[in-house]
Amino acid sequence: MKNIALVIFDYFEYGGVQKDLAALGKMLREQTAEKQLKLTMLCMHNRSKVLPSWCDEIREFTPPWYIFSNHRRAEWFDKQLTKIRQSNEFDLLIGFNRTGSLDFYFAADDCLKEKYLKRSKLSSLLPRGKTFLELERKVFSAPEAGGAKKIFAITRNQQNAFMRQYPACGAERFLLMPPLLADEYFDRSNVTELRKNARNEFGVSNETKLFIQIAAAFRTKGIDRSLATFGEAKKRGILSCFKFVIVGGTSQKAQNEMKKIARDCGLAQDEVIFTGPRQDIRRLLCGADLMFHPARAEATGGVIIEALASGVPVVSSAVCGYNTYIEAANAGIIIPEPFEVEKGVEALQKALKNLPKLHANAISYAENHITPANFQRARTEADIILKTLE
Repeated sequence: MKNIALVIFDYFEYGGVQKDLAALGKMLREQTAEKQLKLTMLCMHNRSKVLPSWCDEIREFTPPWYIFSNHRRAEWFDKQLTKIRQSNEFDLLIGFNRTGSLDFYFAADDCLKEKYLKRSKLSSLLPRGKTFLELERKVFSAPEAGGAKKIFAITRNQQNAFMRQYPACGAERFLLMPPLLADEYFDRSNVTELRKNARNEFGVSNETKLFIQIAAAFRTKGIDRSLATFGEAKKRGILSCFKFVIVGGTSQKAQNEMKKIARDCGLAQDEVIFTGPRQDIRRLLCGADLMFHPARAEATGGVIIEALASGVPVVSSAVCGYNTYIEAANAGIIIPEPFEVEKGVEALQKALKNLPKLHANAISYAENHITPANFQRARTEADIILKTLE
């Protein structure tokens, strides 16, 4: 029997990186007989209440109580992986965060070194910056020095950035992957039914605009930016009859913070709906008229693909890696950097003015281009990983 470990700092069922891990786990399980492969998840924090159907075991490594900062916890976890690698318990280690000791690294985040070069030098000299930069350096060091043997990149720009900052890591170590979509997004037969069902849940009439944003990390994905934009648009009379549904979040504290921002922006309680984490994302998307996604950081933006696959136009910030799909579909507006509320309002106003056309374009793109052949990243990854085991 072959043993594979999927490695992640924090596992929960609704995060973007976590969905990638779960999709890969499911595909690995589908493509092998159960007695021929054991799948173990290694993590620091497991928020899932049940063992995923594809997973044989979740092994949680909890740092000692006196290690409380995120960068020190990551450093401690990296040391545990070094010990696991030396034990030869697993045939392959596949990681979804920056650590050493990996066979495959899924590059969910953009190049940290390049990001720090755009900031003040002090950021990279502080303990947090130094630690995470060192972990990234480990990933891209030579395999014989503990670096990942292969790197799954998710955009060409991302790959180029890594190669600029780590010249010793050649193109032969990178594998450029297509976007990820769950199977349900390829079925368009029930879109009308899902749309009606979702809008009924929130009491939304045909005359009411329903906006949606999906995010685990509220500030990183710009929920506060969205609230400020909608508040300003409301003051100017650009918006009158609407609801903004916010799906996700990892803490009540973050939700309370955003509720206060919504009030400060002049948005009424019945205009902003926090659903918390949900499993029925496709249904909620089908009910929406527009997705707003002004993220501060977004290597890709899987929710952008999910929205387009559901026939929903998208307004996003320029940092999102998957903006190329919005442009290809001609089904949205990209807010230029640096982000300002004024730019957000202009983008929203432009989207609303052209909404029927943008909506039609999103539907056309979904029907003609959103296919399993183009959007099943996990299948491609699983094929490569299993060939390595042969």
